[in-house]
Amino acid sequence: RDWPSADPGRDRDPYDMDRSSPIIYGPLMATGFSVVSAATKATGRRMSSYQQIALRSVICLATAPLFGEATAPPLRSPLRWFLALRGGLGFLAVLCYYQAIASIPLATLTLISRLHPL
Repeated sequence: RDWPSADPGRDRDPYDMDRSSPIIYGPLMATGFSVVSAATKATGRRMSSYQQIALRSVICLATAPLFGEATAPPLRSPLRWFLALRGGLGFLAVLCYYQAIASIPLATLTLISRLHPL
């Protein structure tokens, strides 16, 4: 028998969400990305990309409990080298994106970043 977990949120299907969620969270996420891009552009000359990434990480860690992501993921995994590779590649991707924000106009960067196949 598969016993239900102590966490009631784990027993539900993650794809079974309220239909209004994309309508609410979609514009909020787009606004959040725009605010981060504008803030990165505004602080590009005063802060290095490394400092901006560190600040972004601190803000994400501080606001994670507000969105239900309070628990830390388990770090003991048989695939921890792949997790380290994923973290390193993700860091490089964000670093390149922040460097691009500081270097080229924001409208051009937005257009280039949206040119990918679905």
